[in-house]
Amino acid sequence: MLKLLILSVAVLVVVLAGTAQEDACEKEVKVKMNSETDFSLKLAVGMAMIFQKLGNKSAMKTTYIGLSKANQDRVRNYYLVGACLPFQSKLDE
Repeated sequence: MLKLLILSVAVLVVVLAGTAQEDACEKEVKVKMNSETDFSLKLAVGMAMIFQKLGNKSAMKTTYIGLSKANQDRVRNYYLVGACLPFQSKLDE
């Protein structure tokens, strides 16, 4: 019983740590999106973040692939840095 309790607490800690990381990424992206002038890029980044939160990696990658090469580079070099590096690695999988 004690082992099950310890395992449950360990899983909860890992889940909460992942949620905190996503929240930091979301905050970072929202701040950057406020100054974005390209509406289509702003929409695509917002959609990708929603798909990522829902766990739909396929839709997230499709949204990213649908961007122009210049906007893909902008996403990688401007949006997916700092707290969002785990999000970037999911696009590479």
